[in-house]
Amino acid sequence: MLRRVTTLAVLALYASAPAQTSAAPTKGLVQVRALYLEWSGALARVDAVAKDLKDAPRDSELFRQLSARLQELTKLASKPQQAFQQAFASAEWSRLDVQSDAALLRDALPVLARDYAQPRAAIAAGRFFMANFAGDERAATVAGTSLPMALLAGGDGAEAKRQLERALVGAKGAAKTKLLLTLGDVAAADGEREQAIRCYELAGADADAKEKKAIAMRRELIGKPAPVINSRNWFGAEPRSLMSMRGKVVLIDFWASWCPPCRTIMGTLDELHGANRAAGLEVIGLTRSYPNGYLPADRKQLRTGGTALQGLDEQHYREHVAAFRKNTGISYPFVLGTEQDFKTYQISSIPTVVLVGRDGRISAVMMGASCEPVLRYAVAKALGESKR
Repeated sequence: MLRRVTTLAVLALYASAPAQTSAAPTKGLVQVRALYLEWSGALARVDAVAKDLKDAPRDSELFRQLSARLQELTKLASKPQQAFQQAFASAEWSRLDVQSDAALLRDALPVLARDYAQPRAAIAAGRFFMANFAGDERAATVAGTSLPMALLAGGDGAEAKRQLERALVGAKGAAKTKLLLTLGDVAAADGEREQAIRCYELAGADADAKEKKAIAMRRELIGKPAPVINSRNWFGAEPRSLMSMRGKVVLIDFWASWCPPCRTIMGTLDELHGANRAAGLEVIGLTRSYPNGYLPADRKQLRTGGTALQGLDEQHYREHVAAFRKNTGISYPFVLGTEQDFKTYQISSIPTVVLVGRDGRISAVMMGASCEPVLRYAVAKALGESKR
């Protein structure tokens, strides 16, 4: 059950949210409303077919027809949705009426709040949503994920931590664990190891078995010298030791080609590598031999559309890693390590990205494809850059 907060209390927390104005709506807002009606109509058609599908007997011809129709309508609805969201993002949406345009704002603001490529707009959207719709079922996600991630994308780690602390009030179970883990990760990126460890300890109280492993790994690694990686199988660079990279910031990405989230985060890692190498950032994609793999034909198939491979032995997997890097055009080097490398770093799930500071010690650990804002913030902090 979501914790309900009074509008008055939320307004006090989000004092910097865009103010309402009595000025007449601009032409752009008229278009936004029209596009929203078009999208709402498309969704209504999707919902009607979905309702009929729910009542249809499975394995019947009617069920198959309705399934095909639902898929078609869902695809058709994506176009007006994109048009509406784009128009909303570029319009003066803070001039919309909170009462009469409530449904429109409730649907559009959470999406804009997740647009971390535009952190200022995302922050404004998140704060506006919390100031006016704190009782909405999406408020917990906006307060605990979208808004703090947008703040990190804008380089404001201190406010991101305050926002996470606000979201923690009343949080329970899995939601509380996730918030504490994120708060710990941001603290670690800021070099506040003791605070990070405290957050991880608190997160462990309600964590499941998988999360406990991830928490234990963070506690064991952060602040410690990065374990040695002894591999001569490098692709895209000559074999090097972590010791030889002392004085640089090193990102070690533990990945596998068959892992979709691993492939999702590769674009971000490649971008970070290209943009920050001159400033002292090194990125290493560390994998190990697996019996299965995924091979894209080109960069466009990095996430989907490639070929699934099975029955790979160690030699064929080595060839597969080389082909994967060549086909995708990833610029940072891949390293084919061993299962022991993964065990030494206590890797329990992938992708896991380990950040090694210039002193050779692990400063942060980030897990999953959704860690991008924390990852970018941690890299900027480690490089001594300011995004403000």
